[in-house]
Amino acid sequence: MSQNTKKLKKIFICTLCGKTFSKQCNLSRHIRNIHKSSEGGRKCTLICPLCSETFWKYTELDAHLKNAHSIKITEEQMIFDSKEHFQNWKQKLETDTQSGFRMSRSLSSKDFRLTDYLCHRSGKAVYSKIINRQRATKGKGPNGINCNCPARIITKQMADGSITVHFFGTHVGHTQDVGRLRLSHAERATIAAKLCQGIPPQQILKDIGDEFNPSKRISYTTLRDIHNIKHSFNVSSDIIFDKDDAESVDVLINQLNPLIEDSDENPILAYKPYGVEDLEIGTNNFFLIFMNQAQRELLNIYGNDILMIDSTHGTNPYKIQLTTLMVVDRRFEGFPVAFLWSITQTKKMFEHFFTAIKKIVPDIKPRYFMSVDTNTFYNAFVSVYGHIPSKLLCDWHTKKKLFENLTKISSAEKKEETKASLKSIINEVDVVTFETTLPTFTENLIKDPETEKYGTYFSKYANRPEQWALCFKKEFHRNTNLALENWHQELKHNASVGGKCQQRLDRSIQNVLECLRQKCLKLLIYVSHNEVPHKLYALRKRHELACLVLNQTDLQRESASTFLVTSKNKDTDPLLEFFKVTVVAQPEQCKCEFLCTECRKCLHMLSCTCHDYSVHYNMCKHIHLVCLKYFPMHDDIQPIRTFTDQNILDDQNYEHNTISNHLHSRKTITSSSELETLKRAAIENFHDLVSEISSVEAVSYLLTYLNTVRSEIHALQNNSVDNMVPEKSNNDNKNAEHQKRYLCKLKKNKRKRCPVPENNDCISNLLT
Repeated sequence: MSQNTKKLKKIFICTLCGKTFSKQCNLSRHIRNIHKSSEGGRKCTLICPLCSETFWKYTELDAHLKNAHSIKITEEQMIFDSKEHFQNWKQKLETDTQSGFRMSRSLSSKDFRLTDYLCHRSGKAVYSKIINRQRATKGKGPNGINCNCPARIITKQMADGSITVHFFGTHVGHTQDVGRLRLSHAERATIAAKLCQGIPPQQILKDIGDEFNPSKRISYTTLRDIHNIKHSFNVSSDIIFDKDDAESVDVLINQLNPLIEDSDENPILAYKPYGVEDLEIGTNNFFLIFMNQAQRELLNIYGNDILMIDSTHGTNPYKIQLTTLMVVDRRFEGFPVAFLWSITQTKKMFEHFFTAIKKIVPDIKPRYFMSVDTNTFYNAFVSVYGHIPSKLLCDWHTKKKLFENLTKISSAEKKEETKASLKSIINEVDVVTFETTLPTFTENLIKDPETEKYGTYFSKYANRPEQWALCFKKEFHRNTNLALENWHQELKHNASVGGKCQQRLDRSIQNVLECLRQKCLKLLIYVSHNEVPHKLYALRKRHELACLVLNQTDLQRESASTFLVTSKNKDTDPLLEFFKVTVVAQPEQCKCEFLCTECRKCLHMLSCTCHDYSVHYNMCKHIHLVCLKYFPMHDDIQPIRTFTDQNILDDQNYEHNTISNHLHSRKTITSSSELETLKRAAIENFHDLVSEISSVEAVSYLLTYLNTVRSEIHALQNNSVDNMVPEKSNNDNKNAEHQKRYLCKLKKNKRKRCPVPENNDCISNLLT
């Protein structure tokens, strides 16, 4: 083939006359003008954001919004001397109005260049086409609104550099949210310049936080944004103040220290370099305590619930260990409130640690103190603060130790049996079952020669089950098992360092502070933008699972506020498990954020005996199943509230007196018309009675004695019409007998807490 062979061009042929064209637009113009056909007409791609009517040009859309919706589109014309002046004006406009304009098209000629900028919310909403994607979609959804916003900027740049701007500033069809904006090029360049100067990312975020403005996008900059800017501008990530690691750490500490070391803003509570003489800490020991102002506030707020503490190695190339003190916030997530770097792990070291914390946070009295299986942390805390909290062992470390020491059992068969029984005991959430099983299990281990060594080791845990057993940890409802471990993994595998262990102490300290900054920023963004916490995300997942298995699960209502759910533990497990769901609170008692919008119930309104609720404190699928069947979304029934005996008596007395007065206040019926009138009155009164009932116990009482009332009516109908109303004396006697019989049954029902009748479907129908 010859090198001069030209590339074949696509040819467009008219189906009506056979004429050929080189472009589609020429063919469409030919069909529209020559053949007078609408097939070649221009497509109306602009959609009105208020009524979904389509248009061809923006001028038609502007006229439609003005005439049909009474919205006037503001127009403004201006001239700029250069492109730089125009970009400055555009950036200021986007910052002040919390909006964004993206380039739509650009046409050039010899004399000028036309450029259109459209609102960044205008256009189609682009969703992911991946079917089984791993990552969750954005909580706010795409920026596109599936219609067209009339806000736009049309520029005409002349040959001399001047720019004529035609600006349409009215936004329609969306809100102007700063959370949907992107960092401008100037803001990204400013951050990149700071990174080139060697300023750490956490310092950049601190500087941005000091000038926080809720109307500016740069105020919500995250560590991920800085990471992307670093790669985009090809900025080196090495921040080392000195070749000598010790000198570099000294420079870092001096930068963290404020001008006045004794001020409240000083995050360095104590610092002693390695090799410096100190009688209490020791010469050959490195000692550093860090706690900033945000950590102090969080410790003051959440320090009275539960404290967790643990040490980890591997964050630096030396033998220096990092000790983290952590609390649990209102999202049930762990947050580190203090750090200690030290070589030795003794009670004396941790007494210095807690003494430094007590100077700035003196009044904390936690209910629980969780640590590994050692008394070093606990005794140091008690000796400094003088408060004695309940001691708990970390589940992760406890299970690890118990399973690792199974090597003390020589027989492989006995080892597997012991491991299975041990898992059952560890995961037991019922106190009675646990207290029955544990002594038998320990005794059998000690009696068997092959498991005697392991039984002796396990007896150390069996003597203090309140510290590690799950059934004794259900009071505080906090899934704190993996909070510290997740924090340690985050430190060791931070994305900004490529998942490698730090080879210098200065970078290790910066990594810890960087992760802390990221956690603080996540908390700020969560509060400012109502981000979905992990607990609520898990709640929604379990609701979806409950919807899938609703028709395959056996649900039974045992009483007014208890339900029995029969479910499989796993899809492959043929054995069935029975879980009990109980209504424990009403909406007025809890106004939290962990609310299932489909079930209209929150995490604290119902409880379950399953492992997911008892241990991890999630709104399990069994609770969702009960809500979907017995409290459907379309009804207005509120969760069952707990009543006192006096409230039950008052409700029963009111409803009984209403029924009694209605039955015993009849008149002699003289005609069929009067009979129909009284029947209608009776139906209206009965409907009023049912609408006034506010408790399940009252409905239970009504259904229980409905058969008695029916029998009395049948007895009255067997008599003649004239005898339907008995004499006054007989009526008084019947009233006295009826009242006596009612009081006896009322006392009996009071002792039984008014059980629900066997026909639970009737109650369900009345409630719905």
